[in-house]
Amino acid sequence: MDTHHHKSLARLKPRPSTIYCSQGRAVLATNLDGVIGDFPRHGLFVGKTRLLSRYRYLVDGKPPQTVAVSNVEQHSWLGYYISPAPGVQWKPDTGSGEMEESSEETIELKVSRNVGLGVHEDIDITNFTQQAAKFTFEIEIDADFADQAEIFRRKQRGKLTHHWRRISSRQAELAYDYHASHRYSHQGNRGVAQLHRSLIVRIEKASSQASFHGSRLRFDVRLKAHESWHTCIKFTPVFEDKQMPPLYDCHQFFGARNELDRKREIFLRESTQFRTGQAVAKLASVVESALLQATHDLAALRLPDLDQGNRSWVTAAGLPIYIALFGRASLSRSPSPAVNDQGLMESLIP
Repeated sequence: MDTHHHKSLARLKPRPSTIYCSQGRAVLATNLDGVIGDFPRHGLFVGKTRLLSRYRYLVDGKPPQTVAVSNVEQHSWLGYYISPAPGVQWKPDTGSGEMEESSEETIELKVSRNVGLGVHEDIDITNFTQQAAKFTFEIEIDADFADQAEIFRRKQRGKLTHHWRRISSRQAELAYDYHASHRYSHQGNRGVAQLHRSLIVRIEKASSQASFHGSRLRFDVRLKAHESWHTCIKFTPVFEDKQMPPLYDCHQFFGARNELDRKREIFLRESTQFRTGQAVAKLASVVESALLQATHDLAALRLPDLDQGNRSWVTAAGLPIYIALFGRASLSRSPSPAVNDQGLMESLIP
């Protein structure tokens, strides 16, 4: 390798163990299985506060096997998982001997997510066997309301409570509430600072009744052969008593459906377009693709709450950390090195 050219390369720090699904000030960061486990940088972050700190699925107490998970757009995500059908007799593979039970007697879990203010998630479970199946589906969930700066070492000592209520046989609600306060004295200013954050987790249109024990949402699922089960889960952040409900509803995954989608489509339709002819150099199509991706990246960094109209808006400094207006980037003619390295480069992460 040419060491001279090697030293001149930009040093990027990708996050290969994280998937981001985001829009505006809401960022859902998960591991490569699409769940929130033990890594501190994963969670649902809104306004630089981590709301969800744990979120994973269990079928009869065991995590399902991940088949495929991926962003569809920056604000949308699809995940497919499978589990062996509980109680269904499986005849071991007598051919290659490499087939697994979960691939032949399959319970499929499909998860569809949209981020827009809050987060909406559709969960669909299908029995792809020839027999009826009965099992427990659980979602392990927790919240901690940690600031982005303290996810590795907690400094706040506020009061966190949660409340569960069943609304009907198909609806229920789990609400987390966090209060923190501290006295301060800084440059002649004294007083008591107050912090109030909440997260409302609402279960809707569930095919079976939900319950909550410890840190797990629980559903008893009974499916006939080829039958499906559904629920949708809505995450509504609450900042200083202002709710941020998700703008997406059940099975609203593609197309322009709300104000955020409409504004994004205006930008993508009216922004500078790039075209190359077949006779030009081979690298032209690569450059065209990069420029097109940059256009979508800018759209993904839009901060809708700072909009001054459909065509006058502000971009965040970078994803996932700088989801806010960055003063230095706005006031200077050219970005400072700190913004380039830590902010703008991070916006390229899918």
